Amino acid sequence: MDSDKKIPKYITVKNSLLDKIVDSHYQPGDRIPSELELTELYKVSNITARRALNELENEGYIIRIKGSGSYVTDYGLKIVHKDKKMISIVL
Repeated sequence: MDSDKKIPKYITVKNSLLDKIVDSHYQPGDRIPSELELTELYKVSNITARRALNELENEGYIIRIKGSGSYVTDYGLKIVHKDKKMISIVL
C-alpha cells in the first residue's frame, strides 16, 4: 500500500513549504504563496491550503497578515496573541 495515501494533504503541503523554509528557498521576511496560489500549485482545496498555513503559523514558521499575505518569520520568533489581536515584530 502506498504510504503517501495515509498522509493528509494539508500535511503534505505544510511539509513541502517547511522544507522550502528550512532549505532557505524562503528567507525570513519573504512572502510565501497565498491560499489561492497553493490550491493551484498543489491541486488541493482552499480548506487544505488554509489548514497547511494555519499549521505553519501555529508552529511559528510564518506570520499571516490579513490583506497582505503570509511571511516567513525568524525561526525563533514567537507570535503573541492578545485579545485575538496579533502583535508581531516587523523584520
